[in-house]
Amino acid sequence: MTQPIAKDLNHVGLVVPDVDKCCAFLEAIFGIKCSEPKNLCGHLKIRFAILKNAELEIIEPLIEDCDHARWLKDHPKGGIHHICFHTENLKASTEALEKAGVRPLDPRPLELLDGNAVQFFNPDDCFGILTELAEGGD
Repeated sequence: MTQPIAKDLNHVGLVVPDVDKCCAFLEAIFGIKCSEPKNLCGHLKIRFAILKNAELEIIEPLIEDCDHARWLKDHPKGGIHHICFHTENLKASTEALEKAGVRPLDPRPLELLDGNAVQFFNPDDCFGILTELAEGGD
């Protein structure tokens, strides 16, 4: 048996037209509190809903010329955008997925501001699901 690539579920990414309204809904209806908003490179407003076993990454595009805004045009009410799994070794996991025929969207991982890295994989190779692997940040 091969080593598992995914250690556990890291988060489910939602793209919505209004992060603050989404968080207000989650708190009022489900009692789920969200983190303070963060601005990612002026392109995205992000908040996290922290659950016991995972997180919801709630994303609002701030500009029209980005992948998230284009996705939101096709899904104007918002919805589930991607799923992210935690991995111990992003490079080895990416290589294993490529050997299995799962293509990364970009040949290089995306370096995050906190020093960790993520890699997105083609939904065509993952049953239509945009899949992300995240290294670090247990």
